[in-house]
Amino acid sequence: MKINDKIKIMRQCKGWTQEEIAEKLDWAVNSYTKVERGKTDIKLEKLKQVAKILEVDISELIDSDEKTVINFAENCSHGNNNHCIVLTESQCVHELEKSQLIVEHKDKEIDLLKQQINDLREVNTLLKTKNN
Repeated sequence: MKINDKIKIMRQCKGWTQEEIAEKLDWAVNSYTKVERGKTDIKLEKLKQVAKILEVDISELIDSDEKTVINFAENCSHGNNNHCIVLTESQCVHELEKSQLIVEHKDKEIDLLKQQINDLREVNTLLKTKNN
């Protein structure tokens, strides 16, 4: 993913418009939009400034690893309480494995509860027949 794309996504995660981030950076809106659209190169000092405003490490913006995945909170373009989380492919795989283990555990719990329900039904049936 290109730097300009990352900047745009991270800005959206913050819920900021292009005008708002340009103001925070003390840049002209036109200058900022050119950076975000990839129409102009951004110098290192300016990139550091962007990273600081976005509250990310500059390496997250310049990392050329195509396997870097940017995940952001639901409805990230609405409101400014959401955060951008940059995960590597291995971190995503790890999170997926954790989720799969949780689902497997949930399925085992459901099976156990179903068995307990069946056992209780049997006990209930036995008690009813004994009392009759």
